[in-house]
Amino acid sequence: MTSFFLIGTLISFFFAFGICNFFLLNNLVSCDVSLPYQLLFQDPATEFVEGIIDLHHDVMGYLVFLCAFVAYILSRTVLLFDAKINKRPPVDVRHHTLIEIVWTIIPTAIVMAIAIPSFVLIYAMDEIVNPRLTVKAVGSQ
Repeated sequence: MTSFFLIGTLISFFFAFGICNFFLLNNLVSCDVSLPYQLLFQDPATEFVEGIIDLHHDVMGYLVFLCAFVAYILSRTVLLFDAKINKRPPVDVRHHTLIEIVWTIIPTAIVMAIAIPSFVLIYAMDEIVNPRLTVKAVGSQ
């Protein structure tokens, strides 16, 4: 009975949260100037800024996934490896080569998934275009 109550409460909370975010974000999504208490970025003026915003959204997606995964693993570790539950620790704990390979390759893949688009964006912004007009401003203080 309590599990159904908990599931219903969670569903109603996420539904209400989604409705609030929908109305909040629709008011603040497209704005040409900054507004007080603005949640999102302003409308980009160039393709480079649009690429930066897209890269930001991608990295934040990775970050949310990683934080949720680490919180899940941490909670499982705290709940399952308790001295009250496991009276005797496992004696035959050995090094596991596959686990070590996996937890080396997965973070490397995540870093590469972030690095490659950012390098593409940096090199695209480094492109030198012949300007029609050059302004030199000299000032003294």
